Amino acid sequence: MKSFSLAGLTGFVIGLVATAASGANITWKTPGTIGGPSDVNNSGVYFGSWAPGDANAQFCPVNGVNFNGWNDLPGLSYTNIANYYGGFSSPGTSNVNYNVLLETAAYASNTNSMAISWNGMTPGNTYLVEIWIHDGRNLGGTRWARFTGGTSTSGNVYYGSDGSGRGQFIVGTFVADSSGAQTVVLALTQLL
Repeated sequence: MKSFSLAGLTGFVIGLVATAASGANITWKTPGTIGGPSDVNNSGVYFGSWAPGDANAQFCPVNGVNFNGWNDLPGLSYTNIANYYGGFSSPGTSNVNYNVLLETAAYASNTNSMAISWNGMTPGNTYLVEIWIHDGRNLGGTRWARFTGGTSTSGNVYYGSDGSGRGQFIVGTFVADSSGAQTVVLALTQLL
């Protein structure tokens, strides 16, 4: 299994201004609350990563995985990402590197969907994508997002933005289609 990881998706990082994603259908697992370094999948052969906006990401390995702040994903493109921010609060895990990675992320300027696309995968191979969302600041309400890959949509992935602490991560797997490309869309929600 090829492994693909995105770190630090806080205010978000994955998006395409569309409601459907292209590429293979992703089978999403149940989101998990950020707990510790074992959250980071290290099985299979590394394919690529993106810790958006974190120039020091490569110095913060977690569970044997070195993340790339400027990405090493072939053909990376994205839409509706406004900027990067390094002031999201620490999730407070026992791992300093994991905490540091999750304090910097990309975000959108509004509640429009965001998307990220990449290519260069081998058709027929199985890939894993892992995405984190964390914003432990108390914004006075609950926020969550859903991810779509192909026609498959994940369950709610919570930010932790109600001041309760840690956000969540989600893992999905897919078999690369004949294009060798994938797009994942993040649909944001309003504060409740």
